[in-house]
Amino acid sequence: MNRLNEQRAQVVAEQFFSLKADDITPTTNFGVDPEYTLIAHLPEDINQSIFAIVSKLQTNFPEHYYYQPSQYHLTVVPIPYSMNPPEVIEAITPILKTWHLPIHVQGMVANRLQAGVVLYPEEETLAAQRARLRAALGIPKQAYTAHSPIWEELLWTNVMRFTAKPAEELLALIRTHVNEELGSFVLSQYELYEVSTKTLDPASSRLIHTFSA
Repeated sequence: MNRLNEQRAQVVAEQFFSLKADDITPTTNFGVDPEYTLIAHLPEDINQSIFAIVSKLQTNFPEHYYYQPSQYHLTVVPIPYSMNPPEVIEAITPILKTWHLPIHVQGMVANRLQAGVVLYPEEETLAAQRARLRAALGIPKQAYTAHSPIWEELLWTNVMRFTAKPAEELLALIRTHVNEELGSFVLSQYELYEVSTKTLDPASSRLIHTFSA
């Protein structure tokens, strides 16, 4: 990783290492009001590297909700359900058709709701492209800053959600993977989905359009 991403990784790790089991807010309700969302999937080899870690978590702590590899995804921007999908597609296609984003995948972390894997952009286009997409969609004030401003500069894929207060041993096991190298790839395909769940459950999500750069 470049120096900036090394600094980001340090901030992300510090946030995670300050998390305690008592900070967790467990839930079994993953439903959301219907919305559209622009996402991307990971390459199969990286999915399998992630799943190898997740399988260890699930074997030892089966009480939580674990995503299947087909559900691993990156959210680029959520899109309000009030928008018309054909107009959304027309507005963002010019931005996506030339966007190739090199990405480095490193480390598993957790917050009060879930655990996931962090993806670091190797070119500084992510925040700018998110701003362009939001401007094109008329939602310029949306941002991933509620938890920490750094998440506007990063991507992530959730892999597990806490459905009960976790054992400290679970958090300790996740921390052993906080710096694990999981591969690199170039993001060049994006997907517009209609969703009503946080987990991209196939029963509650629908692919509307695929964009290729």
